Amino acid sequence: LVSGPAPVPGTTSDQTPVANVTPTPTPQEDASVVYFAAVKAGTIQALNDFIQRYPTHPKADEARKIMASMEDDAFWETTKAAGTVAAYRRYLLVFPDGTYAVDATDWLALAQTPVVQPAEPPVQPVSISPTFDCSLAKTDAEIAICSSNELAQQDHQMVSAYKVAVSKGWITKAQQREWVLYRDAVCTGPSAQACVYQVTNERIAALGG
Repeated sequence: LVSGPAPVPGTTSDQTPVANVTPTPTPQEDASVVYFAAVKAGTIQALNDFIQRYPTHPKADEARKIMASMEDDAFWETTKAAGTVAAYRRYLLVFPDGTYAVDATDWLALAQTPVVQPAEPPVQPVSISPTFDCSLAKTDAEIAICSSNELAQQDHQMVSAYKVAVSKGWITKAQQREWVLYRDAVCTGPSAQACVYQVTNERIAALGG
């Protein structure tokens, strides 16, 4: 076999010329356009991507400030939602000079201030005299009324209800005297006070008081 002549550079073996292709240059990305696109997106991720790609660009520091402000806002919203002392302390730890540092400090000061309950005025003993002369008290019921402010007050309520009932013709004085005799008869001994309280309450209710 006889080999043919060697191909001439720039041609194929069949003598077809080969074109020299020059690569089309890729247009250089404009960092400022990327920055404004990140700002327009309004997300921490977009700004962080710009900073990572162009850490020394003149707009990089501005992007860092915007991103820090956005992180501050987001952290503050989380803090308010939690609403705990620990959450506000954590905010101040992360953002000691943050936009909301003063608000966080004021909140903690208020939350940790002990609540002082107003002192209640001392209870003054009240001495109420019944509607009758206690120096003449003889029965256990009468003595019980004279020795108890609560029963003395109840005695006044009884008399008021009795007067209204008499004025309306619902009962007579004789009927009221009969009830007093009944009270004195059943309310005796150590349980006289409790008995008087119950019996008198029932009488006041019956009189419409």
